[in-house]
Amino acid sequence: MRCLWQAAWRGHTAPTAAGVTVLELGVALGLGALLLALAMPLYFGFVRERRVARVAEDLAGLLRFAQQRAVAQSVDSCGVQVVTLSSRAEVRRIPREADGDCADPVTIRVGEPYPQGVAVAEVTVEFSSAGSLATGSATSIGIASGGRTRTVSVQAATGRVEITP
Repeated sequence: MRCLWQAAWRGHTAPTAAGVTVLELGVALGLGALLLALAMPLYFGFVRERRVARVAEDLAGLLRFAQQRAVAQSVDSCGVQVVTLSSRAEVRRIPREADGDCADPVTIRVGEPYPQGVAVAEVTVEFSSAGSLATGSATSIGIASGGRTRTVSVQAATGRVEITP
């Protein structure tokens, strides 16, 4: 009987246990940790870049809104301001009083709060009723976070708003 059993298994290997060894698991975890360590700085740089770009786009949108509002309400107002504060930007209309003088500015729109770690230069940009800058000189607003920067520029004569990296 023993010979029959041996003859039946001759040429076949004994079944082995399925799975991975501790060494294989350690190597796979080590490679995963290495890839994660290499990817994290790139990911956080991308997040900082997107935060800066979003704030620049939001600020440019507020500046364009203020310019349009200054032109649209030229009869009732002396102009419109965009004020960048440490935590957000505001659009303020400067109403015209009955005697033609300009009154104190009134906030008409408040921008989104800046994300944590994003710094914006504190500036006041005022548009005249013609849509140009009231100061007569171009204005630039710097936005930065962790080495990532953008600049929002406003041309004096036309009031054109541009974002530059």
